[in-house]
Amino acid sequence: MASVATRNENPIVALNNQLAARADQFKMVLPAHITPEAFQRTILTAVQADPALLDADRQSLLLACMKAAQDGLLPDKREAAFVIFSTSKKEGTSWIKTQTVQYMPMVYGLRKKILQSGVVKDITARVVYRCELESGAFVYEEGSEATLRHRPSMTLTEERAADSEIIAAYS
Repeated sequence: MASVATRNENPIVALNNQLAARADQFKMVLPAHITPEAFQRTILTAVQADPALLDADRQSLLLACMKAAQDGLLPDKREAAFVIFSTSKKEGTSWIKTQTVQYMPMVYGLRKKILQSGVVKDITARVVYRCELESGAFVYEEGSEATLRHRPSMTLTEERAADSEIIAAYS
């Protein structure tokens, strides 16, 4: 009778139960500032935002959850995301197509990990416009005393700040 109840169970409830059963495993790898409960809520929110995750291979979803926990990133599509890929594997003489979930850290999550490492103090990225180069506001020189100096123009017109006017970028 229990197997019938499990089969008819709401997929989100089933996933919640599977995540709760792994709470101790998550706690061992999560950083101290993320509780297993908060991590679990973020996963459930991600699944509610993308219900196709529930139809994908469940083992791959749980593995993606563990990888996110190990990195200490939340799968909120800002720090990290769960992405579905269609894969084929051979079983006997036929090919079976399955949907698998992969964990993918996002730029914000990678930035967060780098800054948390304590090795890097800050990360910035900037673009240089043609008029800044022409006016001498941007200087880049290679050599034994490499130089990168940029005084961004705060009064660029819309025309001068167009994407087509970007000539360089640095971080």
